[in-house]
Amino acid sequence: GPTRIAVEGLADAARLLPGGEGALEGNARRLLAALRAACEAEAARTGARLVLCANDDAAISERFASLDGQAAENLMASAFDAPPAYATGLSLRRGLHAVEAAQEHGLLAEYLDEAPALRVGLAPEDFAPESLAGLLQKITLQTACPAVEILASSRE
Repeated sequence: GPTRIAVEGLADAARLLPGGEGALEGNARRLLAALRAACEAEAARTGARLVLCANDDAAISERFASLDGQAAENLMASAFDAPPAYATGLSLRRGLHAVEAAQEHGLLAEYLDEAPALRVGLAPEDFAPESLAGLLQKITLQTACPAVEILASSRE
């Protein structure tokens, strides 16, 4: 069967590259393009079926962050103000409106063989059929986001 190559810590790696926060999307796209090229080269060399995807399991993100923090304590301490905590999935920025998050997600998902659904947290008052229909229509028509998962959340 195929071997899944799950991208982890994309936002964090993109922040560490030149340009940092200001070049986040471009850095993330370059990283994904490099990973895609590496998977294709390795598949051609070995005949293996490699599937590039994004990790969407928060427990795995936490475990990798903990292991990286232990293995490179000095490097990580200089790169982050706090112990590392990797962002799960393709999300580069927190706090974006759902349509903006879907635009970002769609641009990055094009590099993957399997892209996770974008998880969108909505407050209960946003679950009215008209609100959901309008949001999903905008995401469908204005973005390349392959899938959306709507979750209940509270407004803070």
